Amino acid sequence: MRTPKRIAVTTAATLAAAVGLGGPAPPAGGARGDGPIGAGAWSWFGDPRAVYYEGAHRRTYVGWISTHGNVRVASIDGDTGRIHTVTLKHGLGVDDHNDPSLLMLPGGRLEVFYSPLYYRVMHRPEDVTSFGSTHVLHTNTPGRLGWTYPNPVYLSREHRTWLFWRGGNWMPSFSTRRDGSSWTDARTLIRTRRGRRPYVKVASDGRRTIDIAFSEDNPDHIRTGIYYFRYRAGHYEHADGRRIPGGHPLDEFDADRVRPEKPGRASAWVHDVASDSQGKPAIVYVTYPSVHDLRYRYARWDGHRWLDHEIVAAGKPLNGPYAGGISLDHENPSIVYLSRRIHGVFEVEQWITVDDGRHWAHRAVTRHSSENNVRPVTPRGETGHYTVLWMHGRYRRYTEYVTTITRKGIGRAHRLF
Repeated sequence: MRTPKRIAVTTAATLAAAVGLGGPAPPAGGARGDGPIGAGAWSWFGDPRAVYYEGAHRRTYVGWISTHGNVRVASIDGDTGRIHTVTLKHGLGVDDHNDPSLLMLPGGRLEVFYSPLYYRVMHRPEDVTSFGSTHVLHTNTPGRLGWTYPNPVYLSREHRTWLFWRGGNWMPSFSTRRDGSSWTDARTLIRTRRGRRPYVKVASDGRRTIDIAFSEDNPDHIRTGIYYFRYRAGHYEHADGRRIPGGHPLDEFDADRVRPEKPGRASAWVHDVASDSQGKPAIVYVTYPSVHDLRYRYARWDGHRWLDHEIVAAGKPLNGPYAGGISLDHENPSIVYLSRRIHGVFEVEQWITVDDGRHWAHRAVTRHSSENNVRPVTPRGETGHYTVLWMHGRYRRYTEYVTTITRKGIGRAHRLF
C-alpha cells in the first residue's frame, strides 16, 4: 500500500520557508551511490525507468539504453552505495525508444521489458546477476510499425500483469498475463481519428487501479490536448467514478477532457500521471504557446473537477518539441521534478505544491551546470527519501545522444520540511 511522503506545511509561504528558496542546492555526494551510473539515455514514454525495493537489501534499480545501443540495468545499494550493472541485450540499437522498463514483482524479482517484444526476469530476488533467458512476446496489434514504449503494471488483487505499448498499428496496445499463465492476444486500447498516433502515460496503485493519461499525437504534427481515464476492478471509468461503457478500443472522446485541443489553444504533450493515496490523479504536461516558449502545467482532480495550473516556464525546447522533461513523485504527486533552461543550460529542480497546484515552492537539484540535465525521474516505490535520476550531457535527438544517467539523493522528508 502506498505510504505518501508527508508535507508538514499548510501554506505556500510556510512551504517556501521550509524548502529554503534561494538557499544552496543540496550537497553533491550526499547519499551513497550518488553520481554517474552509466552512459546512455531514456524516453519518458516507457516507464518505470527506476524502481526501489526493500527486502533483504535497500536497493534502487535503474534501466537505460547505452550510447552503444545495449540494454543495461543497474542496482544501487542504499547502504553500501555499490552499483552493480548488467547488460541484458547487446546491440539492440542506439535509439532511446529501446530503453527498458522495469517491473518489480511480488517477492523482489525484477522483470525488464524492452523493444521489440523482449523481456527477462530475475531468478533470485534482488540480484541483477540472476536474470534468466530472453523471452519474446509473440503478440502485437496488426500493422508493420513495430513495438515500443513498454509500460508494465502488476495488480495484486487480480494476480495479473498488464503490459501497455505502442503497437504495430501505432496505437496504444496492451496484453495481460495472470500469474502462471501466458499472455493474452494484443488489443488496441484507444481509438483516435485517422492518421493520429496517441502518446500514453500509465501508473498504478499496484492493487486494482491503473491510471491512463494521453495526448492524441506528437504536437509537432497536429494540435493536441490532455485526456484521462482509468481501469479499476474490471471496468474503465472517469476520474469521478462513472463507468465508461463499451469494450475495446475506447474512443478518445470517452475519456475525461482534461485540456481538450481546440482552435487558438496551445498544444499540449503529456509527460506523467500518478494518483495520491486517496486515488485522486495528477497529470503533468508541457504546452507550446510558441516555438520558443514552452510551459509546464499541472492538472489535479480534486474529487469534483479537474484543476489546471501553470507551474513555470520551461524555456526554449531542448530540440524540436522536446522540453527538458517533467515527472511526478508517484509516492506523493504533490511533488514534481522538472528540467528547465536556466542561463542557457537545462537544470533539474524539485517543485512542491500543497494546494493542488495553485502555488508552488521549489529548490535546485542541479545548479551552474556546464552541460544539460534532462528527463528527471524518481524511483517508483521509494518512500521517506528524495532520490532523483536524470540524463546529463548532450542530447540532440532520439538516435543522437552523449548522455549519462546520473543519480542524486537530496535528503529525507523530515530534513526537508
